[in-house]
Amino acid sequence: MATFSDRVFGANIDSDTLKKINRLQGGFDLSANILSEADKEGVHEYTGNTTTFARMWAPVLEEELITGKKEPNQKIKCFIINDNRTNNYEPNDVIDLTSNIIVESTSNDYLKPNSGITSISTRTEGSLGAILRTDIEFIVHNKKDFDEIILPFFLKPASTIVLDYGRSSKNIELYDINKLVSNIDVELKSLRDFIYGTKDEAGRSTVIGYTEKYRGLVETLVGKVENYNVSVNDQGSFVCSIKLVSENTTLLDKPITEDNKLKYVFKNKMEDIIVSVLAGDLEETTLATYSNFSREEKEKVRDNLFNRLQISSDIDPTSDKPFKKELIPRKAIKLGVFYQNILNASDNLSVGPRLDTSTDGEVLYISWGLFEDLFLNSIISGNITNKKHDISFNTRDSFIRYESNLVERQVQILQQGEKLPLFLYPKDWQDTYNGKTSSEDFNKQRSGDNEYKTGIIPFRDVFFSVRLISDSFYKKQNVNDAIETIIEKVNKDSYDVFKLKMISLNNSNSSISIQDANLAPVYEPTEKVLTFDVTSGNSIVKSIDYKLEMPKGGLDSMIAIGDKGSDYSFFDEPFKDNLNFIRVLNDTTRKQKIRTLSYRTLPLPPKKDSKEITKEEETIKLFEFGTKESKRFAKTSDLQLGNVKETFAQAVQGMKRAKIEKIEKSKTDGVSTPPPKKSNEENYEARNDLPANSFRDYYGKQAQIQTLLSNKDGAVPPFMPLSLSITVFGNNYLNIGNFILINFLPKVYEDKIDFIIIGIEHKIDSDWSTTYNCQMRIRPQAKNKVINLTEMPKPVLNRKFTIESSNSDGQEGSSKATIKDSKPVSDEKKPHDVGGGKTRREITKRTQEASLYEKKAFKGEQFNHLKMVFGDNPKSVEDLAFLHAFQKIMAKLINKGQFNGLKVIYAKTQDANLKNPLSGMSEKDLITDLYVLGLYQDTDRYTDAESSIRDYLIPLVENIKSDPNFLGYEKGVDTNVGPLLLARKLAKILFGDDPDIEKAFTLPFIEGDLKPTRQVIDLGKDKDPVNIKQGILIKAWSIKISEFEGPHIDKRRAQGVPNKLPFYGEEAYNYDLKINKYNTTAGFVPNMRVPAWLVGEDGNINRSNTESVDGISTFLIKLQDEYFTSLRKITDFFKSVKGKSIMDIRKL
Repeated sequence: MATFSDRVFGANIDSDTLKKINRLQGGFDLSANILSEADKEGVHEYTGNTTTFARMWAPVLEEELITGKKEPNQKIKCFIINDNRTNNYEPNDVIDLTSNIIVESTSNDYLKPNSGITSISTRTEGSLGAILRTDIEFIVHNKKDFDEIILPFFLKPASTIVLDYGRSSKNIELYDINKLVSNIDVELKSLRDFIYGTKDEAGRSTVIGYTEKYRGLVETLVGKVENYNVSVNDQGSFVCSIKLVSENTTLLDKPITEDNKLKYVFKNKMEDIIVSVLAGDLEETTLATYSNFSREEKEKVRDNLFNRLQISSDIDPTSDKPFKKELIPRKAIKLGVFYQNILNASDNLSVGPRLDTSTDGEVLYISWGLFEDLFLNSIISGNITNKKHDISFNTRDSFIRYESNLVERQVQILQQGEKLPLFLYPKDWQDTYNGKTSSEDFNKQRSGDNEYKTGIIPFRDVFFSVRLISDSFYKKQNVNDAIETIIEKVNKDSYDVFKLKMISLNNSNSSISIQDANLAPVYEPTEKVLTFDVTSGNSIVKSIDYKLEMPKGGLDSMIAIGDKGSDYSFFDEPFKDNLNFIRVLNDTTRKQKIRTLSYRTLPLPPKKDSKEITKEEETIKLFEFGTKESKRFAKTSDLQLGNVKETFAQAVQGMKRAKIEKIEKSKTDGVSTPPPKKSNEENYEARNDLPANSFRDYYGKQAQIQTLLSNKDGAVPPFMPLSLSITVFGNNYLNIGNFILINFLPKVYEDKIDFIIIGIEHKIDSDWSTTYNCQMRIRPQAKNKVINLTEMPKPVLNRKFTIESSNSDGQEGSSKATIKDSKPVSDEKKPHDVGGGKTRREITKRTQEASLYEKKAFKGEQFNHLKMVFGDNPKSVEDLAFLHAFQKIMAKLINKGQFNGLKVIYAKTQDANLKNPLSGMSEKDLITDLYVLGLYQDTDRYTDAESSIRDYLIPLVENIKSDPNFLGYEKGVDTNVGPLLLARKLAKILFGDDPDIEKAFTLPFIEGDLKPTRQVIDLGKDKDPVNIKQGILIKAWSIKISEFEGPHIDKRRAQGVPNKLPFYGEEAYNYDLKINKYNTTAGFVPNMRVPAWLVGEDGNINRSNTESVDGISTFLIKLQDEYFTSLRKITDFFKSVKGKSIMDIRKL
C-alpha cells in the first residue's frame, strides 16, 4: 500500500467519492454531510445557497539579538489577510508586535475597510500536473497596512504563503493558526502534517488531514511567491496580485551551473562519489590519490573494486551466451550499483556482427533509489529525512512495467555498433538497496497478479546508466530539463513501453515523483466510472469544451491512415501507430442486409503500386523521383555554370576507379574486402514482418507490439489528441490521474474511451469553479477494432544481420542470395542440438514465388512439425467451406497412403484442449507424420451435452439464422433447440456423410472406452471401424517437416525404403500459401504451410535437383475446386432449411 502517495495514477475514484459527486449533481450541498441528523435542521442543502471564502497568511521567523547572548531569541509570527475577525470602519489599535497573529494593522483614521482577496486562480503545469501555480488578487485600502504588512511579508519573492479557500458554511471550522504554529517547528512540518495528514509504513492513515476531513469543500495550499504586481486605483487603494508556485518547484528550477558546482560534480565526480560510497570510510589521502589518477587508471581501480565486491558481469562478444539469465548479481542489487564490463571491446573483431571500437568498454549502472538518495536528495534538495511532505524527490511508491521481452533483450548478445541498454531490470528484488519485499508481494508484482494485471517492478529497483545521468545533468541548465532528458531517453530505449513523466507525489505538492503514464490499473466497467451529467437541470457542469488538437505532422499521418480504408495496418512508426487508434472512434460502417459498407473521405490519394514495398524500396523510389525532377528543373535553369553534367560524371568515375584500386590492393595484401552489395538484394517481396537489426532489437520490437498494441488487461491505453475541458461546480474531490466520462458523447464512443485528468484549475471569486483538463484514452479492449493481433507483423531478424551472423557461426547454408530473414530460437525448445548448438535463429529463404504460394526453406518450426490451427469458430460460410475443403484434400492424401503414421486427438467437448490444441505433443509424437485434433459427437441426439463439433458450428448457425432476408428457418422454431439441430445436421452432411473424411478419420477404437476426451489411433492396424455418426472435424494440424534419427529410420534403411523427408537440422522445403481468394474472415484461416514432400516433391533442399511446381499447383487447383464444392453444399443446406419446422429439419 502507498505510504507517501495520496492516489494511484489511472485508478477509478473510490465509491464514497463517487456517491458524493453524484449527490452533488442532484443539487445538494455536501457540507451537510458532516453534520449529525439533529444538526441538519434548518440547513439549506441546495448548492445555489453557498458562497466562497478565502484567506492567506505568511509565516515568518522573528529573530531578536540580545546583548550578551550568542543565539538570538526566535519567535514565529503569522500575518493574515482576509481573516475577518476584526470590525471594519473602526479605529484599530497600533500593531501589537508581541502577538503571534497579526491581522489588520495600525491606525485607521479614515475608517477604511480591511484588506480583501478578490479572486484566486490555480492551475497545474507539466504533462501530469507536477507543478501547481496560483494567482491571488487582493486589495489593500490602508496604506499603513500596505507598508508594514503587505509589502515586507507578502510582496517578497520566495516568501512562504499559506492559502485557504472553500465554501462558506457554519459547518466548516477553519483551523486556528495560533494553535497550529509552534515556535519549535521552523520547518513547518507539523503544519503540513496537520493540513494533509500522515501515514504509517503500512500505508494506513495516522493523522487525517484537514483537507481530507473537509474534502470537496475546503482547500489549503502552501506556496512560494514567484512574482507580484501592485497598482493604485482612483480611491487610493493598492490593487495587488501575487503569483505562487508549489514548493516542489524549487527542486526542478534549481540551476545546474559551474558556480554552484553541480555541473562539475555530475560531469567529473559522479562515478568517484559512487566508488567512495562503496569503499566506505576511506582516508582523505587515499581519496586524494584516486582523484588524481587519469581516466584509464580510475577505470582499472574501479574494475578491480567491482570485481572484488562481486557486483560486475563481463560480456564476451565472441560468445553466443554472453552471460547468464541473471545478469545483475545479487550483491549489486543489494548495493544499488552494477558494473558491466565488455571484454575485447577495443579489439578489431572481423568475424560476424560483433562490437566495434565505438562501443563503450564498460558501463556503470546505479539503481534509481540510490541515485535519488545520494544525488537528487543529498546534493540537490538537501533533504534526506524521507518524510511524506518533505520537499524532496520521492519515488518510493512508484512502479513501472516489468516486460518479459525487455528482460530477454538485456541478456542477448551485443552486436556491432550496438549500445548497452540505458536501463536494466534485476531478476529478483526481494532484498535490494531499497529494502525487502515479501515473497508474496514479489510474486504478485512479477507475475501480474496485481491491480495492473501485468508485471510491475518498483521504480527505485530499476538500474540506470550512470553515463546517461551524468551527460544529461552536464548538458542541461536546470534539474527539470536534466530529468526530462533522462526519462525521455529511457522511454525511447524501452521501445515506448514506458511513458515516464514527472508528477506531484501527493496533495501537498512538496515532492516530485516519477509516473509511468502507460501503466494503469485495470479498467472499471463504464457504469462504475464517474459520469458528469451535462444535460439535466441539476447539472453541476458550467461549460464544456471538446476539441481535436492535431500534433505537428498529424494531419499528414491521418491522411496516410485514412488511405487504408477498412484495411487496418501496422506502420512501425510510433506516432502513426498511436494515431491509428483514433479510428476506433470512426463509425463509418453501415450494415445493410448481408452487406457491410465502409466509407472513405474524398478525394482519395493517387493509387500506388499494388505490390507493397519495403522502406528501403520506398527510399530508392524517392531518390529516383528526385533525379527525374532535377532533370526537369535543369532544363529551365540557365546559370551558365559550364558543363556540370560532364564534370559530375568525371568525378563519379574517378571515385569508382579509386574504390576498385582499393579493393585490388586489399586482395594483394591478403585481406578480402567484399564488393558493394547490389541494391536489389534488399528488394525482396514484402511480407507482414517487422525487420529487426539484432537480437536485442528483435525483443524490443516484440515488447512494443505485445504491450502497445495488445487489447488484453494490463495493456497500454493509448492517448489520443482529443482533449476535454469541463468546468463544474467548485470542489477538490478529483486528482490528476482520475478518469471521467460525460453523458453527451457520441454513441460510438460508448465503452471505448475515457478521459483522464491531466490538469486541474480552480477559479474563486464570488463563486468557485473547477476545470478538469482531460486527455482521451482508448480502452485496451477497444483496440481490436483497429488492430488484429493475429494478423500483426511479427519481428524477424533482417536479411543483413542474418547473413552476417550465419557467416560468423558457420551456419550459412546455401546461397546467400536466397536468405531473407530469421528469428531467434529458444534453446529450451530444441530436443536436439543443431549445428553444434551455435545456431540461434531460424532461417527463412526465398526460392520461388507464384501467384498463390511461396516456396521456402527453413530449419525447424516447433520441433520438426509445422502447426496450423483454425480459428475459435467459423464466422461465415466461406470460413467453413475452406476448413472443409482443406480437410477433404488432406483426407484424400491420407487415403492415398501419403502418410506413414497418423495420430488423432479426439475432443468430444469444448474443453481446455481447444485453447492450445497441440500442446500435448511429446517427443514420441514427433515421429508421426500427421498429428491432428478432431471434434466429434458420437450420438444421434442433437441435445447431447457433449458435442464439440456441434458446439463449434453453432456460432455460424446463429449468425446466419439471425438474418431473415438471407437464410434461416421458421420463426416459430425454438431458439434454443433450433441451432443445436441445425449444427448437428450441418456437421453430418459435411463430415459424417463424406466417404473420404469417414475413411481417413473415423478410425477404430474400443467401444465404450471414451471416458478420457483423447484417443490415440495409428493407421494400418487391422480393427473394425466404429461409426462416429456426425463425422470428424479437424480443427488443428501438425505436419512433420523433417525426420529424427531413430529405430524407425534404421528399419526403413534395412528394408531399402528411401526416406522422403530431410533430417532435422537440414534445410527443408515447404510452401507458404497466400489465402487471398476465398473471402474468409480475418484471423480464421491460419498461415497455411504445406511441406514439399506432402505434394509429391523432394522435401530435402540438398537432394533436390529440380524446382518442379506441378505438385503444389495440382494441390492448389484441387483445393480451390473443393472449396467451391463445399461452398455450394453449405449454401444449399441453409436454403433447404429455410422456413421449415423442427420436424421437417429432423427428416433431412
